[in-house]
Amino acid sequence: MEIFITLSTNTLPSMPGGDLLTEESIISVFEEAEIIAGRRALYILNNASGIDAISGLVELVRDICCAKHATFGILRGDSHDIVRLIESGERYMFSDDAAIRTTSETMIQKCIGREHFFYEPKSASEVNGPESCAAILIRRDGRPQGILVFEQLPVIEDETNRLLEVVQSLSGFLSLAVHNLQMMSQQRRLVRAVMAAQEEERRRIAYDLHDGVAQYVLASHAHMQSFKYANESGNTTGASVELEHGLNCLKKAIVESRRLINGQRSLALDDIGLGGALQQLLNDEKGRSGWDEAILIDNTTVKDFDRVLATTVFRIAQEALTNIRKHANTTRVRVMLLESDDAQVGGKSIVLEVRDWGRGFRPENVTLSNDHVGLQSMQERVGLLGGNLAINSVDGEGTSVRAILPLSRFLTPEAEDDIK
Repeated sequence: MEIFITLSTNTLPSMPGGDLLTEESIISVFEEAEIIAGRRALYILNNASGIDAISGLVELVRDICCAKHATFGILRGDSHDIVRLIESGERYMFSDDAAIRTTSETMIQKCIGREHFFYEPKSASEVNGPESCAAILIRRDGRPQGILVFEQLPVIEDETNRLLEVVQSLSGFLSLAVHNLQMMSQQRRLVRAVMAAQEEERRRIAYDLHDGVAQYVLASHAHMQSFKYANESGNTTGASVELEHGLNCLKKAIVESRRLINGQRSLALDDIGLGGALQQLLNDEKGRSGWDEAILIDNTTVKDFDRVLATTVFRIAQEALTNIRKHANTTRVRVMLLESDDAQVGGKSIVLEVRDWGRGFRPENVTLSNDHVGLQSMQERVGLLGGNLAINSVDGEGTSVRAILPLSRFLTPEAEDDIK
């Protein structure tokens, strides 16, 4: 048996003189109710945001449906997991949050594949009873965003389509409110990640200055002092040795300073392009780490990559190679820079893979830790350009960092012709 729900008498305009509603007047009433409800929804969205906006819209829809209680469950991403419950009205059928969550999750499965409402009475003998329940799955671009569950509904069996049109139009406002909430949450996460990355970058620079440049400068100063004393005492052989050591330390300090400057903005990207800069970076890390094998495989044909794209690829490779040097305990490293057609990013893409055969680790344990901002920054960089990042690692077998970034959106028409 098909069950329908009616508009609240508080929302519907009344007929003058208490006349009975005709078919034409019912249509007019629903059209006016839809206009009024739309205006109220717009007012809510204009004057509230986040959870407050969603709560106001849930209250509005509950009032329209004349339900005693309504619950809206916000879903996590593309999954059907409920991450937050928002209630309106007084509980009747549900005794606690667990009961609401269980019922909402059940309703999600029953709503999938349906365009509008799913209705289910408490029992077959209580079709018009006080515990009737209905639900609607809120979607955006075909993907579920939330589940709206109504409790203790009055029931009639006409004006169905018009009612669904009113509620469905409001579900669009609710979808927009959820989308805005998700964008606000994503923005907050991004700001936190950027701030954390900035602090990590400052800490890294401080460590590099202390452990690199400062140590070489101090050593050079000590040798120069020894050179002065040896020279003043007439020990020309010792003075010559100390001067040579001091000059060597200064040379190393210069090299380390250049490395730090390139770490801030690789000059090689402008001078020799992305492939050349990656080869230079790999050679430098090989020299610092003492790897036996460090090779670059590059099949790219684009001469001048977009500045943002090239910098992103370089930074990801830099972070991955730094992690290998610090943690992998390996003697073999491979970097691949490839052009590809990838459906995940919608067309031509640039693929960067950094692979080692070291000790490996468990990615889920590291990426969730606040002490490993490097991996999080790689994920943020890739995400901002609409790409995908995969980190695969096995204990004792090594680690692979693979970034896929869309190439076509960064190409000029001339550059796109070069790779066809």
